[in-house]
Amino acid sequence: MSSSSPPKKLVVLDLNGTLVVRSKFEGSKGPRGRGGYARAPPAPRVVYSRPYLRTFRKFLTHPSTRGWLDSMVWSSAQPKSIESMVAHAFPGDARRALTAVCI
Repeated sequence: MSSSSPPKKLVVLDLNGTLVVRSKFEGSKGPRGRGGYARAPPAPRVVYSRPYLRTFRKFLTHPSTRGWLDSMVWSSAQPKSIESMVAHAFPGDARRALTAVCI
């Protein structure tokens, strides 16, 4: 048995529903395509942080944690949506703490 340090662990986090929650689509407020009116596109979805996300992010990005734990996020959402959720959950330099973002 080698006396080297144990291998790093990897935590895979689901974005939507675990780290953040997105609002429901906002329907159009006007006519729905009848009578010559075009249907308005849906409003952008708002991203909300789950409770204690900031504290959890500080733990994941702390240098002592990064020494033994790699973090990555996963989502089945569309790539454009994933980018906005990752930017919300891991703003600025915090994103560099992620090993990967899987789509």
